Amino acid sequence: YSISKNIWTAMKIKVISSGSDGNAYVITDNKRKQLLVECGLVIKKLLREIDLNNLQGCIVSHEHKDHSIATENLRRFSVNVYDNTNMQAGKSYRIGDYRVFPIQSQHNVPCFGFIISSVNEQKKILFATDTYEIDPHTPDIQYDLAMLECNYSEPYANKEDEGFYNHMSCERLQNWLISRQHKPKSLCLIHLSTRGNLGDTDLNAAFKQHCERLYVAKKGLEFEI
Repeated sequence: YSISKNIWTAMKIKVISSGSDGNAYVITDNKRKQLLVECGLVIKKLLREIDLNNLQGCIVSHEHKDHSIATENLRRFSVNVYDNTNMQAGKSYRIGDYRVFPIQSQHNVPCFGFIISSVNEQKKILFATDTYEIDPHTPDIQYDLAMLECNYSEPYANKEDEGFYNHMSCERLQNWLISRQHKPKSLCLIHLSTRGNLGDTDLNAAFKQHCERLYVAKKGLEFEI
């Protein structure tokens, strides 16, 4: 990362973990203020990756443990955690130096996607996971980053596994991106399944045309927008 006189020069994204073993992502703005998105790892692992002094809060898409297991432990550390018990879709929330707008997702339990913006930077992030479609009312604007589920490829899916039908396929995500007038500047494919997904080469071929920069979420991936 570019650092000059202890000042961050861009917004940073870190994939702490992504997938069925646990999901957590941390956003850090140019004043080092952090927002944790998902907390699906044990608290000991999360504490290695976040700065509690600068953590503004945590937003959680839904109750499944691979997205929420550390919720109560974070609250014990006085972290404000926002989930479907204290948020509702279509209402804007100020969380420290961030604004969060939950959007409705389609899963087998109540689930949110999020439009995230920074007070300190003119950046907008669209986040959607564990949903078989993205809310059609999602504003068609150019997001600086779209972090979107690309769980499996339909030709390789086990049609008898109902779990696939609660997640976004590569093909459905492609169709959604094609339908949009504005493409994201950066696209990060998240929550890839270990079963029935495309390799990095095929993902690159399928999605590179839909963004300026493409990332495939893996543990420890860091990039800036």
